[in-house]
Amino acid sequence: IYEPEHPHLQTLEISTDPVDGVWWCITCSHQNPLIHRIGPHPFSRLSCGRCNHVLDEGDHSTHVLGRSVMTGPFQVAVPAFSDHSLVPYGMVCPTCGLSHRAREVRRHKLGTGFAAVDFGGVVCQCGRRGKRDWYRFSIGPSHDWNGDHVQCYGRAVKQR
Repeated sequence: IYEPEHPHLQTLEISTDPVDGVWWCITCSHQNPLIHRIGPHPFSRLSCGRCNHVLDEGDHSTHVLGRSVMTGPFQVAVPAFSDHSLVPYGMVCPTCGLSHRAREVRRHKLGTGFAAVDFGGVVCQCGRRGKRDWYRFSIGPSHDWNGDHVQCYGRAVKQR
């Protein structure tokens, strides 16, 4: 007899867009799709499709949306990344949930193994100005979600 580890987890059905991962709302446990996009808003809006809660540090997500510990100044040192057109870091407006991609700082003195990204200067479409306490994230691979969804959920919960 098959007994799933997480029986409440249901398969997410969404339009024809390829889903890169999901995040689970801490408020209502709804499973929300994550679709990584090119451009200044890497995940579009990160507000719950059921209760409108905006993603924050209490929510669980798959590897495509990594929890970032980069707090403090707007410019932050990060490991070097190869695709300079798609900076793999961003932040979320706590008012409307719109995600904003960080910008690469081209001139820095951190050495060859590092890059610098800038979270400053953001004015959200809702009118709110970016602040240092906005939730920051890293953008990772989608292979965990594209594999076993149930195991992916288990890893996401255990990592939090």
